[in-house]
Amino acid sequence: MKKLFTTAVATAVLLTSAVPAFAQDSNQVSSQTAARSKAVNPSSVDLQSSVSAYVTWNSVPGAVAYEIIVYNHTDGYEYERSRQSASVTNKTTGGLTYGKNYSITVAAVAANGYILANNWTGYFTASPTTNWFNISL
Repeated sequence: MKKLFTTAVATAVLLTSAVPAFAQDSNQVSSQTAARSKAVNPSSVDLQSSVSAYVTWNSVPGAVAYEIIVYNHTDGYEYERSRQSASVTNKTTGGLTYGKNYSITVAAVAANGYILANNWTGYFTASPTTNWFNISL
């Protein structure tokens, strides 16, 4: 009986003090993930200067220019409006604020000022990696 009790106590101590290998690896992965998360934390890094949107579109016959409107839906204002010649079918807009919602509209403009075609990107959240759009006019 005394030997059984001693064996049971020794086993309990061994089981409670040992950390399985898979649990140790899990802890290491968690701390690595946390470190990576801190590296892209918007409160610790100024991402505004690095956030931009790049939009391309097809040319429209008869267009003499393209009007591009970037709208900040989070704050409710037009962020940028520009006009480019018909020979240019892309635009990069910089200085977007990380985490805010935007949309970009492109309109093909005729010589008489009428809109020949227009389309938009839909809503998107500004981030350093996912702001490339192709619009079909």
